[in-house]
Amino acid sequence: MIPAPELLNTSLAQIRTLERFLSEQLDERKAGAPPATAETDACHELLGRIRGLLARSAQLTVLNLSCPDHSSTRRDDTATT
Repeated sequence: MIPAPELLNTSLAQIRTLERFLSEQLDERKAGAPPATAETDACHELLGRIRGLLARSAQLTVLNLSCPDHSSTRRDDTATT
């Protein structure tokens, strides 16, 4: 089994890769884009949510680094907004 810190780092790296890919693809479509479709709208929404997740993970990393006593505190923030 992969240790939790390594699993988290690997997962975040994969999410960053997906964020870059979606961003590049959506930027390319702006240049000579056909009218927006439901799928394009879904991609834009997904990209926004991914960026929010990455921002949230960065905030939690800063908090854990500044408060080492709380770094092992587990939270279940699975609710979506």
